[in-house]
Amino acid sequence: MKKRLLENDRLMLKVCNLHYNQGISQSQIAQQLGISRPTVAKLLQRALDVGMVTITVNDLSGRKYYRLEQELEEKFGLNEVFIVESDKEEKITKENIGRCAAKLLGRLIKNDSIVGVSLGYTLSEMTNHLESAFFPNAIFIPLVGGLGAIPQEIQGNSISERLAKNFDARNLPFYTPARIVNKSLRDELTSEKTIQEVFGLAKKMDIALVGIGGVNENSTLQQTGYLDRQTHEKLKDEGICGDICMQFFDIHGNTDRYKINEEILTIDLDILKDTEYSIGVCFGPYKTDSIIGAIAGKYINTLITDLDTAQALLEKA
Repeated sequence: MKKRLLENDRLMLKVCNLHYNQGISQSQIAQQLGISRPTVAKLLQRALDVGMVTITVNDLSGRKYYRLEQELEEKFGLNEVFIVESDKEEKITKENIGRCAAKLLGRLIKNDSIVGVSLGYTLSEMTNHLESAFFPNAIFIPLVGGLGAIPQEIQGNSISERLAKNFDARNLPFYTPARIVNKSLRDELTSEKTIQEVFGLAKKMDIALVGIGGVNENSTLQQTGYLDRQTHEKLKDEGICGDICMQFFDIHGNTDRYKINEEILTIDLDILKDTEYSIGVCFGPYKTDSIIGAIAGKYINTLITDLDTAQALLEKA
């Protein structure tokens, strides 16, 4: 009996070495050793039970605010929340968020991924922290047309192009103005072949990275002069609390009652509801209502933000 136990221990050790040290799957181990896959699973579990194998979860990503992340996930029904350190210098906070977004994208992207990006300074910062990788069959697309009054480097076309270059992937540009007041011209551009291709790919996205804009003097659209102060004040009076891809919404995530949304050449935000990873990338306690509206509309299921914003969100909850 003792000899049989020792033989089982040797087999258990061999299975553990193959699985944990060499990274071989349970099915491959079963085939290699001539045993069943359930037997492999039982041996691995037994090794954990008797202490032959111990598993330690290390905080490799620096997620020091894990409990707060977990609390926000539960309160807002999000798949994942990532919180980075806040800094009195906005530039440093932006770098922290950009670094986190780059790391998450590196974790999620696959060779057949379709990745959509919106616009903004924080999303643009992400491109400064990417690790080069080779995904030639992946496709990157901007989710909103070009903005003449906004710096080139923070526009969706530019961000998408830089991401594609980093991953040696394909980039599909969205070369039209973002805002078109003339409805007939807008309809004509929307039916254009390359725009239809962008819209078609957007419906198949598995990853979307979107900035969440606030309706105040700090918003990208107002800082760059794309929307004037008077227009912003009017939007606030109408109950708008934020935007994604220049589609404005209220605290409940409603977009339908805002006429200005009809002037924007962008994706239908409802597409984001069916995107496997729809990641909101933003920070600033003044954006808490914007984030809540985006969550209420189900436009994001993952959030990357900073500590100050996370705490403000928790208070609002």
